[in-house]
Amino acid sequence: MVRFELLLPLYYNDGRTIEPEKFLQTDEELVVQCSATSTDSVVVSGRWMYQSTLYEDKLMRVRVDVCVGRSQHTSMSTPA
Repeated sequence: MVRFELLLPLYYNDGRTIEPEKFLQTDEELVVQCSATSTDSVVVSGRWMYQSTLYEDKLMRVRVDVCVGRSQHTSMSTPA
């Protein structure tokens, strides 16, 4: 089994809150493709640097466990 961990931003770059239905849609798509998800109810804080500017994010963590079958691993690691 392989675990993928996705960190989804809670806010757009301009500070607006991302619509809750987008998280539901993402979860539904992951369940269809991978059969199950696990989502934390805590907010994850992230910090990163880009061109000498420090950015801070608030994120939702979603975990997806998939069997080690090659087709599932390839579809999760290849952007759509």
